[in-house]
Amino acid sequence: MPRFRYEARDKQGRQVAGEVEARSRVEASLRLREADLWITKLVPAEVARTRQAPSAVRRAAGQWRYSLWPVRAAALRDFFLQLADLLQAGINVYEAMTGLADRVHWRLRRVVREIAPPLARGEGLGDQLARYPYVFAATTVGMMRAGERSGQLPEMCRLLADQYQQDHRIWLSLLPVRLYGWLVIFFAIMAPAVPAVLPAVFAWRMEHSEAKMAEVLAQLWQHYAVLLVHRLLPLFLGVVLLDWLVRWLLRQPWAAGLRQNLLRFLPGAAGYLQIGRNARVLAVLEAMVHAGASYGEALEVAAEAAGPGGLGRQLARAAQRVQAGEPLGTAMAQVTRLPFAARSAILTAEQAGAQERTLGRLAAAEREALEAAPRRLALLGNLGGLGLLGLLTALAVAWGYYNYWSAVFEAGEKLMQ
Repeated sequence: MPRFRYEARDKQGRQVAGEVEARSRVEASLRLREADLWITKLVPAEVARTRQAPSAVRRAAGQWRYSLWPVRAAALRDFFLQLADLLQAGINVYEAMTGLADRVHWRLRRVVREIAPPLARGEGLGDQLARYPYVFAATTVGMMRAGERSGQLPEMCRLLADQYQQDHRIWLSLLPVRLYGWLVIFFAIMAPAVPAVLPAVFAWRMEHSEAKMAEVLAQLWQHYAVLLVHRLLPLFLGVVLLDWLVRWLLRQPWAAGLRQNLLRFLPGAAGYLQIGRNARVLAVLEAMVHAGASYGEALEVAAEAAGPGGLGRQLARAAQRVQAGEPLGTAMAQVTRLPFAARSAILTAEQAGAQERTLGRLAAAEREALEAAPRRLALLGNLGGLGLLGLLTALAVAWGYYNYWSAVFEAGEKLMQ
């Protein structure tokens, strides 16, 4: 019969630990609760002995290529969908990874091949994904660890695939306005500078009064080409390089919290990010409670799935309070980043003994909201982008008019002389 390693507190609040035999994690949890123990940690004994701590996970070599050129959300969506299908069919995670090595997107094949051997030795999938922080975000790693600890790995894979699908839809919907934006930036730099070369062309025309229009235009292009090579193209390439550098810095794992804070200022992005975090947290809580885990352990895992940011930190502090013996209601009152309706429903469900049903209902509601969020974000993002581009166009036109009238006055002064 399987054995489970547990850590708990007794009625006197003393920390106790040991192992219990049970057919499932739920049965082990029921036995410990019948013994009046407040469970703080409950994992299979073999997992407790072999699982590597997240802090000890070493990054894989060759991360720079994923830092410079990130893997698209569509590739990760397909990977987790196929992984969920294989796990749902009863195939173990090692065989699933071995089979996927030649089926996933070509940029993920090396990662999958390197992950498979440690899985054969019994190491956790979440710990192996953590070796590739430029491919799998901290929230993805947290979801995988939650799936392993709750026994619902296929469900977590499908939830991740759904979120990557939403990210891909948003990327596609915002792509036209991004391309249009770069077109506007290009012409905003190139076009307004044309009047700046008019004084030199006018001076040449005064010296060559019998020159034909083709010769005048050739002189105009010659002066503009010098300006283009020495000033305009370097300026445009500098803007492109600055954009790439900012995006590269924001892709760094240490900048995940900063990236989320910046995205909150984009039109519609704050709501989408909040819905995504809530969906992950509630799904993890549902899975952990279904597996018989304590609320302290469930909150601890949910904090990792929430990712960097205020909600993750609040959940981690709440988990510590609950594991220290503090009532759930007092601890959850500090998790202000979670909607009030969700917090109150969780507390009521604990009193009524309907935690799993309530968490399932809350998670389903957030997933429905997540389905509609990309359309709203795409609409607001496109409108906001077009508004900024309109402002940029107005500034470029104003700059062009300024250059034009400056050239006219300069030419007039030379004519007066």
